[in-house]
Amino acid sequence: MEKMISALRDKRSQEIRHELEADKRERSIVISGLEEWGIDRPRLERQSHLEESVAGILDALKVDCLPEVTYRMGKFNDLRPLLVTVILPFKSHWSLALSNAHLLRRTKFGHIYVHRSMTLAERTREYELRQEARARNEGKPTREWVVYRGPNISDNELIGGLPHFAYRADRQLAKGGGVCCLVKDHFCVIPARVRTNVTADLLCLDIFSLSTTKSLRLVIVYRPPSSKAEDDKLTEVIFDLGSVASDA
Repeated sequence: MEKMISALRDKRSQEIRHELEADKRERSIVISGLEEWGIDRPRLERQSHLEESVAGILDALKVDCLPEVTYRMGKFNDLRPLLVTVILPFKSHWSLALSNAHLLRRTKFGHIYVHRSMTLAERTREYELRQEARARNEGKPTREWVVYRGPNISDNELIGGLPHFAYRADRQLAKGGGVCCLVKDHFCVIPARVRTNVTADLLCLDIFSLSTTKSLRLVIVYRPPSSKAEDDKLTEVIFDLGSVASDA
């Protein structure tokens, strides 16, 4: 009985530890390219310089908070500065930092890059995707294949601080795919229900202008490359969506 209780206690402790780690990771950003003071400087001076630099970056990102933790990852390297992990107080700060990352290009931090913290498995997967994209782009005049941030992208990251609303139809049961539309906030948008079992991803929006009586039904489709003509009745579905009035 004692062994069973001990095993359950150990299991629960491990679960709690994983939950805490996941919570921190969901609030963490990683900064690359941030200049590092030499190892000859006292540790407190180096940490103070790091925190001051990170505070400046957060100001540029319009994130009004003080980090819970700020530290460099790994051992000192003369060749390039170590990555910096920053744990923010709330998920809202994390989302804002990532969505405003493009603002750094217009500041003195133009050489700095901010991205989300990832597990080893996620980093490995992203590396594989980047290698695949590089191979597919080889020999082409322009980059046709790029790797974005992965499947768990918030609306804030998509909008990037612009006066838009994001409407999306994410793929739930498979990787890739999904459709998204950004609409300026001075339009009225009513998403239409799409009841179908086709393999394609569909997003149907009824868009109204607040200054006129005109409206538009927009149907956005992503059809997987592996789809076949007999897989679904996509053309029929699109025709039906286009012929139905927005108030039907």
